[in-house]
Amino acid sequence: MHVWQPDPVQLSLRHHPPLAPAAVRGVQKAIAADLKAEGHTQEQIAAKLGVAQGTVAKWLGPIIPGNNASTADNRVKVPKAEQAEIFERVEADELKTQIAADYGITERHISRVAKKEQNERDRAKVRKEAAELAIDTEVLEASRSQFIPRA
Repeated sequence: MHVWQPDPVQLSLRHHPPLAPAAVRGVQKAIAADLKAEGHTQEQIAAKLGVAQGTVAKWLGPIIPGNNASTADNRVKVPKAEQAEIFERVEADELKTQIAADYGITERHISRVAKKEQNERDRAKVRKEAAELAIDTEVLEASRSQFIPRA
């Protein structure tokens, strides 16, 4: 005849209070980080831990080593004098990766700065040509008025 014996795991759980929800989450977060380090996807981790994929994404956060754009607020104001320097370096076909590393900003930011500087230079050129044209027109009008008799 078989005599029933309690499961040792169940018996040990009976004598220990359950973990507080915050402690459970802390353990789940640690497990999620370990699984991510092993190469599991967020979906796989979520399925193993019984939580939503979005929860795993929130736990793991947007931390990507070497990507300075992943921090919460990494806005860098590039001084006007440096913008011209960046433009010159881009025009000289220097790698945007190197320029970005030198200034501590992203390649995308380098592209935007260079484009903005190019637009400003184009506008300045147009203004200068328009001013020269206006001067030429004034000279032409002045010289024409000397030869045209007034009525």
